Amino acid sequence: MVLELDLYHLTLQQISEFVRKKCAQYGTVLSVSVKLFPISTGHARSFAVIEMASAEENARLMDSIGDGYRDKGVLVNLLHDEAERKDG
Repeated sequence: MVLELDLYHLTLQQISEFVRKKCAQYGTVLSVSVKLFPISTGHARSFAVIEMASAEENARLMDSIGDGYRDKGVLVNLLHDEAERKDG
């Protein structure tokens, strides 16, 4: 599973906050680490590693939107979605 958001126009801080809010529904988020890669051919290889407050919360996140475990956190792939762009 992936989280889709505008990876072109959001800042790293905005992306981290988006991920934090999405993951907070599964428990207490301790940390979010985002790794962005260049977007090519419409597909992003970007991801976030989210550490939750407990192993149970990590498991709940993993079962819902996770793509694997990395260190103490859950790996979640990030995909660019142009429809998410917010023009000001």
